[in-house]
Amino acid sequence: MIEVYNLLGGKHLCNIFASLIVNKINETFPDANTKISVINVRNFFVVKGNTNSDVVINLSDLLREFCLTYSEELANSIRVFDVINYNTEVDTKNLIISYSESKNNNSTLQTFVDGLVKEGVLLNLKIDDDIIYFDCSEKDLTRCNYDILNNFPLSRSIRKNFDFETYISDEFFGLSNNNEKYYHILLRYITYHLFKKGISSEITYKLSNIGTINEINNENVIFDIVSGKHIVNKDWLVSLILDVFPFELNELKERFDLSQFNGCDLYLGKNELIWEKLDLADELILF
Repeated sequence: MIEVYNLLGGKHLCNIFASLIVNKINETFPDANTKISVINVRNFFVVKGNTNSDVVINLSDLLREFCLTYSEELANSIRVFDVINYNTEVDTKNLIISYSESKNNNSTLQTFVDGLVKEGVLLNLKIDDDIIYFDCSEKDLTRCNYDILNNFPLSRSIRKNFDFETYISDEFFGLSNNNEKYYHILLRYITYHLFKKGISSEITYKLSNIGTINEINNENVIFDIVSGKHIVNKDWLVSLILDVFPFELNELKERFDLSQFNGCDLYLGKNELIWEKLDLADELILF
C-alpha cells in the first residue's frame, strides 16, 4: 500500500515539529545535545525525550506558528503535551541506527497533496492497487472527490477516517547536530549513491558500534544490509560500501556541514539536500 500524507499530516508533521523543536533549542542553547520524539494522534501531540538545555520552549506556540502559515483551523485545534526532560544529559556515545528507503515514484502524488495544502485543503491518501482511501475534512469533501476523480480516473475512491492512527517522528529529525546525526546522514548518502547508480531499489540497514563513537572506522563498525532489492549479492555490496564510504566521524564532519541543514528542508521544497551528491559514484565499480 502506498501512503501519501500532506506536509501537515501523518508522520510528516511529526518530523517537521521535531525539527522545529531541535532548531529552537539550539537557538536558545547553542551546542545543545537533544534527542526527542513526537507522537501524534490527529491534533494531539506528545513530545518526549532529553536535552541538556535548561531553557524550556513553548512547544504549542512553536507548532501553532508553523501551522498558521497553511491552516488557521489546524493551528487553533492542536494540543501539545511537553514531557521533555530538560537539563538532562543525552547519551551520544552509542549508536543503534536502523534506516529503510524505497526508490519509488510518489513525487507526483506528493506534489498533488502538498499543492492542495497551499489552498487550505488537507488531503491524505492510501492507495491499494486501484482503490484510493482518502481522508479530508467535511468542508473539503466535494473538492477532494473532484480532484481525486480528475487525477485518478481509473481508480475507485473511498473516504476513510484516519483520525485514530498514531504517528511517531523518525529518530533522525529529533536529533540535534551532534555526532550521531552524521551517521544518519551517512546512510542517506550511501542510499543516494546506490539508487542513482541503479544498484539498489529498496534497502534496510543496521549500524551500531563497539566502544565510543569517536573510535568508529570502516573496520570495526557493525554494519549490515538487513534486506532490500539489489542487482548484486548482498554480502558483496556490504563489503563494497565499507571499502568506498567513510565511517570515521572526523571524515563525516569534513564532508557534511550540518550547520547548512534543517530537517524541515525535506518537506519544504529545498532543491538539494546535503547528502544528495555523487562524488563517490566512480568508485562504485561492479565486476
